[in-house]
Amino acid sequence: MNSLSESSDQRRKKTALILNSRQTKQPIGADPWVRNTVAAVEHAIQSEFTILTSVGMNTYELVLYLASRSGARMIVLLPPASVSDNVTAAEIIRDFHLDPRRCSFVPITDAGKRPKDWWIERDSIAIRAADIILPVSVNPDGTLARLIRLHKKAEAAVDESFSSPYDLHRRGTYLPIDPSTISPIDGKTWNSLTHWTRSLSGPWPDETKYDFYRSVAESDEVYSHSALATLENILRSGVLCGSAQKIRGEFKVVPFTDLSPCEAVKLMRWRARFVRWNFEPYGIAVDRDCARSIGIRPVIYARPADHANLPDEDKPYFQNMGERGGDWKPEREWRYHGDVRLSAIPASKMKIIVRRPSEIDQIQHLTSSEVISLTTEP
Repeated sequence: MNSLSESSDQRRKKTALILNSRQTKQPIGADPWVRNTVAAVEHAIQSEFTILTSVGMNTYELVLYLASRSGARMIVLLPPASVSDNVTAAEIIRDFHLDPRRCSFVPITDAGKRPKDWWIERDSIAIRAADIILPVSVNPDGTLARLIRLHKKAEAAVDESFSSPYDLHRRGTYLPIDPSTISPIDGKTWNSLTHWTRSLSGPWPDETKYDFYRSVAESDEVYSHSALATLENILRSGVLCGSAQKIRGEFKVVPFTDLSPCEAVKLMRWRARFVRWNFEPYGIAVDRDCARSIGIRPVIYARPADHANLPDEDKPYFQNMGERGGDWKPEREWRYHGDVRLSAIPASKMKIIVRRPSEIDQIQHLTSSEVISLTTEP
C-alpha cells in the first residue's frame, strides 16, 4: 500500500510534513536544522495537524521523536521488507515510545534496485500526500527541492516560516593526536588489554532511539554521543555491551587489543565508508591475567574458508586475516563473547583512559579505578 488516502481514520486530520535534506550524522541541539525542526513540529502540532514522517534517516527520526514526545497523531512510512525485515511497526512503537492508538503505519512497496532507492519513493509519496509542507533545511539543488517545487505548482500549501540555509556540515568529533603530546603511560611493559570506544551516530546498545534523539534535541554545542560520552555511559551502566556488527556468525562480542596505548594510536583511522573513526583515544584497560580469568581470549586469524571447520566454541573468536588487501593481524585483537560486566573486574585490575588531563575529573567520579590521560593536550 503506497496510498495514504485509503484510511478515513488516517485522514481525520490534515497532515503536516517537516522536511530536511541529508544532514550530519552527529547533530547537536545548536544546529539550525535541529532548532528549526523542533519549532516546526511544535507549530504543526499546535495547529492540530497529523505528523507525517518515517525512519531510516535522522532527519525523519528526529521528527518522529518530537511527535512522540508531544503525544501527537502521526503517520509513519515504513521501509519495504526487501530493504530491512527488522524495521517493524512493533519495533518502532517500542523504540520511539509511541502510543499505538495515535499512529498509523504505511509500508512502502516500491524499493528500487539499490538499498536506498526507497528513500526517493518515500519522499515522493509523503510530499504528494501532505496537506502542508514545512521545509527546514533543504538542499536547493536536491531531489527534495524539486519535489517541493512541483508541489507548489499543484497549488498545495508550503510554509517556509521555518526554513534555514542548507549547510551539510560533516562534524568530526575526533582530531588525530599529535605524537609529541603522548604521555609515557605504558611504563616499561604494557600488560593490559584495552577496549577503545568511539563516537556513535545513533543510540548506545542499551538505549532507545527516543532517548538518543532526546539527548540530541536537549544538547547544545557538544555532541551527546561522542567517544568521551560513550565511555561515561559504559561506566554508569557498568556494562561493555557486545556487538555482532561485522562478526561472522553474528556472535555478540566485545573487542580488545593487547597493543599498548601508544601503539594503538598509530592504528586509529578515519573510515570514510562508515563516516567515523575505527576507534578513538578513550578506553578501558584490563590486566591481562584478570582478562583471561573472565574469558577474554585472543581472536583466531584465519581464512574465511577455515571458519566452518572451527569448533563451535571457537567461532565467536574467528577473524578474517584479510585476504583482499587488508591485514587485520596488526590490531592484535582479543574478544569476550557476550557482555562484559565491569563488576566482575576488581577496580585495581582496571584503568580508564581519557585523551586529556582536563577530562580526568569528569570521569573519576564514575569509577574507583585509576583514570589516566593518554596525552598532555590542554
